[in-house]
Amino acid sequence: MFNSSINYFQGFTSALLTNGTSLCNGSSSNLALNTGNINITLQPGEEAWVLNDFNLTEGVIREYSPIAINIQGKSKHITSTINENLSILVIADLGDCDLKDLVTYKTDSGITQTWQGNEATKICNQFKAGVILTVEKSSSSNIISWEDGTSTLGRAMLQILIILLGLIILIVVLSFTYSYAKENFDNIKLEDFVKYGIAVLLILILDIALMVYISSII
Repeated sequence: MFNSSINYFQGFTSALLTNGTSLCNGSSSNLALNTGNINITLQPGEEAWVLNDFNLTEGVIREYSPIAINIQGKSKHITSTINENLSILVIADLGDCDLKDLVTYKTDSGITQTWQGNEATKICNQFKAGVILTVEKSSSSNIISWEDGTSTLGRAMLQILIILLGLIILIVVLSFTYSYAKENFDNIKLEDFVKYGIAVLLILILDIALMVYISSII
């Protein structure tokens, strides 16, 4: 703790410098920028707490930290007594990442980040090493939440089933087209043949596009 008018610090890494309710004058709300040499200015009688190499880690209580993380069911609530919005490295365990179908982070003001499907699995794993989040002043409303779905293996099986279903549709359409053309070759006008061919082509394109889309969101 410091209470002189001007303080000069060296060798900091992602430091949090605060008087308990606000950031110290001269420090950044992006903690990653509070690295190296830092000058802060204090008002007469103002006290400051300097927390070097700061991150918010679930299960770790850091003395004098104005920021904390609390578990509430399938969500984690980040609290902060600092008036400014802070950019902080948050380390948390969201459980089995292979099961994650949806991960959401919502700040107190309602700014929301959403990750779905494979992206939800990726961000879940990243949280174990640390993810930079914007933390607003709040007693409970900076919320990390998630929904579980099928495992990675289950998703892969669903994708395979979708591909097989798409292939079956392709085979049925092509077989029907071949049979129809063979039986009615002599009676089909060129104009009708072109229209029929275009219709079949559109069906095939839509089928392939639908397979690709569904596979991408599972």
